[in-house]
Amino acid sequence: MWRPFRALPRYFGGKRKLCPVIFREIDQIFPRATWGKLTFVDAFLGGGAASLYAKGQGFGRVVCNDLARRSAIVGQALIANARTRLLKEDVLRLFREHPEDRHEIEQRYVPDLFSLEQARFFDNALAVARATGHAEKQALLLLVLMRLMMAIRPMSQFQPHEGRKAFGGDLDGVSPNRVASYVEGMRLTGLSSVWDNAEAVNDGVLPGKGEVHQSDAAEFVAEVRGDVCYLDPPYAGTMAYERAYRALDEIFEETQRPSSRFSLAGAVDALDELLGLAWHFPLVVLSFGNEKTSGAQLGELMAKHGRQTKVVEFEYRHMPSLASDEKNARNRELLVLGFKPTEAAG
Repeated sequence: MWRPFRALPRYFGGKRKLCPVIFREIDQIFPRATWGKLTFVDAFLGGGAASLYAKGQGFGRVVCNDLARRSAIVGQALIANARTRLLKEDVLRLFREHPEDRHEIEQRYVPDLFSLEQARFFDNALAVARATGHAEKQALLLLVLMRLMMAIRPMSQFQPHEGRKAFGGDLDGVSPNRVASYVEGMRLTGLSSVWDNAEAVNDGVLPGKGEVHQSDAAEFVAEVRGDVCYLDPPYAGTMAYERAYRALDEIFEETQRPSSRFSLAGAVDALDELLGLAWHFPLVVLSFGNEKTSGAQLGELMAKHGRQTKVVEFEYRHMPSLASDEKNARNRELLVLGFKPTEAAG
């Protein structure tokens, strides 16, 4: 695994494994030698893999966006930030009692999601992070805490499972595939583990120009300018991020979000609108799943907007530990490139 990817949270639907394939295809349109003069635009930042990879591969500028605060934190810590890293003293401060600790996690999520000890650490550490006056360090600390929360939860899922049993000592009553996560999670809020996570986050701080937005994807695509527009919306027919990460949204943004329209059955209409708004980009790259659409359908949709197209399909396993063998067997990742040859660098 590319070392800077260690910095990213365990975000389902992330593109860490697919980035080499995606950027190999971009290289066919815009040769790698030209990337230093180009702007890479990521309309759905999500877990941050594509934007971080673009930055690390030498794109002259990376502009990323996501409506959710959980993703914007990743962008602020790793894409907009080019040099600030966490020091040991920054991490030690997370363990010092803070007067603005509101005990919200302890009151709302114990014992369904966290143990009492875990919740008390997170409540205090969040108060410390939020009071940090340095914007980049605040984002880095928040990313560390989000990574830890995801690592503690079995399969990074925030729906209540057997938390009451696990944290009450009844591990025999916990599903075998979740026991190790609960046991391992009990040590993750110790100083050694938190510092290990901070060092992992530091690995993702790379030189380069980047900026992050937190807005609706359609508005963002219509307004921003660049050379490569990467679209990785939620896939129709899969678990909505807003459902999977509801607790994170409540903790980091104090809100609940409705499911994205791209997660719903009518996602093709939403994609059609988005591709129309992206008319000004020389190259548009779309990632999507095949649960409700086919590669041929998406290729036709891209061509409708006046672009030459290339469709790449390959097997992928969406949350394989939760999906059935049948579903894993039929899942395909769809990569659709739409380009205007006269404007491409190659």
